[in-house]
Amino acid sequence: MRWWMLQDVTFEDVYNAERDEYYLKPIFGDRVLALNNEYIEISGYVIPVDITSGLYVLSAYPFSACYFCGGAGPESVVQMEFKGDTKEKFKTDDYLTFKGKFSLNSTSLEDLNYILKEVEKSEEAD
Repeated sequence: MRWWMLQDVTFEDVYNAERDEYYLKPIFGDRVLALNNEYIEISGYVIPVDITSGLYVLSAYPFSACYFCGGAGPESVVQMEFKGDTKEKFKTDDYLTFKGKFSLNSTSLEDLNYILKEVEKSEEAD
């Protein structure tokens, strides 16, 4: 799967009364909707969010230009939930390939819009 495929999304400002703040709610296009619950393989730059809990994000861009630090959008990052308890540690900006079940999120403000579940590291980056 290629990152450009995830760009088939628009965002609208939605108010969350519980948090008393606005957030960008994704409106997924047909190309992205077709990927929901499909097993995919994607390459990108690793961003360790919380190594202790095993929370990693995969980004289309290196850390300095990613969604969190640079000018990229939320469609350029994928939250990774590893299969089982992964003991492997990944470094910032490691360019790696991962495979897993692609999932869309438009409701949980605690998670990213794109989530890769049952993640396993692939042998080769493309």
